[in-house]
Amino acid sequence: MDSTTLLSITFLLAGVALFGVAYAAWQRARATAEAARISGGRILLNIEPTTILTHEEPSDVRMKKMADICASVGRRSFGEELDYSVASIGRIDKIIQRGWGTSAQQPSGDTITAIGAYIGEVLARNSRGRWVSDLTYVDPATLLFVPRNVAPEEDVIRVSPFMMVRQKFSKMHGYDLAAAFTATEQKLKELNAA
Repeated sequence: MDSTTLLSITFLLAGVALFGVAYAAWQRARATAEAARISGGRILLNIEPTTILTHEEPSDVRMKKMADICASVGRRSFGEELDYSVASIGRIDKIIQRGWGTSAQQPSGDTITAIGAYIGEVLARNSRGRWVSDLTYVDPATLLFVPRNVAPEEDVIRVSPFMMVRQKFSKMHGYDLAAAFTATEQKLKELNAA
């Protein structure tokens, strides 16, 4: 067998192998698309929309994804519609009461982060607040408010929705999230920052 024939056979076998890999990837993509079609797009952890969190993404993107996770869990596990309205903060309070009110079990850090991200996202959507990174596990982000008619470097207000959630879990029956949220909104308006 000459070298040209051997080279042709090698390329033919490589082509067949690449075709097999491409066909397997295509089949996997088809199966994923079919599962998405059947489940209405809910593949990963039954979360709508499917989210993948990465630590390299901006805080606002990561917090929005965590808020979506909270909204999905609220709907699926507790039957509460979390629609990012101010009224939904009261539903978050009910979820916490039902999930942890009579339990001695403390919530995980991820639970506090997801609930705090939801509360923060409601505040951001209903005000001029913007997510900024805090780079800590306790407060992975805060909402930044700059009062109107003030230079940004002079008077900046930071609000931690995670602190509200930690307060709720530490004083389960003595702390009302909806009231705390409303008080925060009111104070921001008084400071001309909302």
